[in-house]
Formats: sequence, structure tokens, C-alpha cells
Amino acid sequence: MDELSALLLHIVTEQPQRIIALHGLLSGRQTASILFAGLENKQLALFDLLPRLDRAVFESTVHQLADAGDLALDDKLMRRTAAGTQALGADKHHLDRLSFVRADADAIAFGNHFYLAVQVLSEASFNDNRYRPLTADARVQWRVKQWWRESGHEVAASVAELRRLFERLSPASAQALAQRFIAHDYSGDPELQVDPLGLDEILALSELQQAIEQAGDVPHWQGLAGWRRELVSPGALQTASDFNAGQSVEQIAAARNRKLSTITEHLQQAGIFGYHFDPRAFYTVQQEQQLQTAWQAGQHGYQDLLAAAPGLEFLQVRMFQILQLREQIDEHATE
Repeated sequence: MDELSALLLHIVTEQPQRIIALHGLLSGRQTASILFAGLENKQLALFDLLPRLDRAVFESTVHQLADAGDLALDDKLMRRTAAGTQALGADKHHLDRLSFVRADADAIAFGNHFYLAVQVLSEASFNDNRYRPLTADARVQWRVKQWWRESGHEVAASVAELRRLFERLSPASAQALAQRFIAHDYSGDPELQVDPLGLDEILALSELQQAIEQAGDVPHWQGLAGWRRELVSPGALQTASDFNAGQSVEQIAAARNRKLSTITEHLQQAGIFGYHFDPRAFYTVQQEQQLQTAWQAGQHGYQDLLAAAPGLEFLQVRMFQILQLREQIDEHATE
């Protein structure tokens, strides 16, 4: 089974979900509907996991799995079948490392700096200052120079910590990273196969990044691990700030010459990624009680909630759903 097929069987559940929404989530599309589907299906951590994922390739893989009986398709929806669950268990691919993936952890940016840091460390071990950096990106070079300076140029200690980290990694991640090293008299594994999706490398970098952050005995590498990216666009952040300051959707749209739909998209995007909102800004106490009664009865769909609280508009119901789902995520994170 190829890598993408194994990934899909791993993350698609027995509950139906939109095919195009999952592709959009994996490839990093930020529309509110795609992000909400990711939140609803507990897949939000996979946002932008595979930015190079071609839609045609994705859909072809989905149909191949359906032809094999591993996925069931219904119009624009898909779900994993019992046969798909069995095939996943028997497959040789190991995707447990997906647990290390976080939407806000920029594994690719971390990797660019990590690989150059390894090269710097290797060349320093041989007292070679005439090597060509593996990247021409001036920002990456500057950051790694800063890291090397702050680490005190302590080669032996840095190497020892790196070995310690690799001993803690899964064999798959350790191999994936080591194969890509550029070091003194070493230019990577010549037998390394091209990874069109980049999934194996991203999983390895995600595991390493988390290992550095959680370790208390690798101080020389701490400075490279804390990469975070802002998932909410600047425009959406401004909208959320203005809304929390008391401006209405209509006022924000008029002041910034935007469509109402754009402003409501901003609020949903911000809420999905954890921006704090006061529920009272969207619905009254009585309306929230009506929505909560339906929610606790298992009525989580938009139409069911709308029927439970007549008179509400789309944004009010959708933001209730978002805030409820975010609360579940936040509670789980603190367990």
C-alpha cells in the first residue's frame, strides 16, 4: 500500500466526511467550511500537513481505495469500511507518528534550520570554515549563526545531545532525518527514494521538534525547536479584535470595505483555531440554553440546532458549534 493510501485509511473514520474538505485541510486551504470540517472530524492538527498534495492524485487514491472496498463513497462523502480498518491493521506503514503533528508547529521551517545546524556542527568538528551552506536563505543562515553563537560553540556537548535525541526517536524518524543530513564529506543517502508528498520527513521533523521541546537535557538544541506559525490570517485577527471590542459584523465590514461574508469567515476561522470569544456576543443566555439542550441530546448538526433555537442566523449557530468543539479540544489537552 502506498503512503497516501495508508494515510487516508489512518485518518478517515467510519463517520462520513466530505472528500474535498479533507483534501483542502491536508493541503492548507483556509476556508471556514474546510476548517470547520477539520474541527468537527477531530483532524484540525493535520491542517497543511501536505501542502504539495495534488487534488487529482488525492481523488484518484480515494477511488482506488473505494474500488478495493476499503472506503465507501456516497456522492461527495467517504467513510472507512470494516475492510479498510482491517487493511490498515495489516499494512506495514507506521503512522503512529501523526500524534506528533501540530497545526501551529512549522515543521518545514524547523527542518530548514535543523539541517543547517547539523551541517555547521559537523564542519566545526573538523575545523572547516570553507564549506558551502546547504541553503542560500539569508534568514535561515542568520538564525543558525545566532543559535551557534548562543550555544557557545560547544561542539562536543551539542553532538552528545544530538545523539541523545536520536536515541529517543522512533527508528523510522531517526532514519528519515539521518538520510537527509548534509555534513562534512557526507551529502545524504544516495539511495534515498524521492518522497513526492514529503510525509515521512514531516513526521520525522515533528517528532524531533517535540522531543527537543519536552527534553530537559538538550539545552544546546532548545533554541531551534520553538517554531510556531500563526494559523489565523492577519485580516481575521483584526476582525476578531474589532469584534471583541464591541463592533458588529456590519460595522467592521463597512469600516474595512469588506463583504459581510468575509467578516463572518474571519470570525469562524479565528474561533476554529482557538481565538477567545464571549458567547454573549452571538446569542443570549436563553438561546444558549436551547442550543445546549439539543447539543447534550446528541443533536450537533446545523439544522438540528437551528430547529432547537428558532430565529437564530447561520453565524450564531455555527459559532456555537465552534465554541463547543473547541471546548472539547481544550479539555482534552489539559487531561
